[in-house]
Amino acid sequence: MRLLDAEAEHADWQEVALIVLHRDPRADALRTHRCWQSHLERAQWLSREGYREILKQSANKP
Repeated sequence: MRLLDAEAEHADWQEVALIVLHRDPRADALRTHRCWQSHLERAQWLSREGYREILKQSANKP
């Protein structure tokens, strides 16, 4: 949620990576950006459609 909130506020990805992901973009900018991007994409997917899959799976459990 924090990644989605930060994206909605147009926060700087480097600041978000440092605060939310505990990754220092100064130490390795490329890897940190990839980490931030993949986490953001996953959060976006979960908010769009992934939660439905989770609900379906939990409903089908005995």
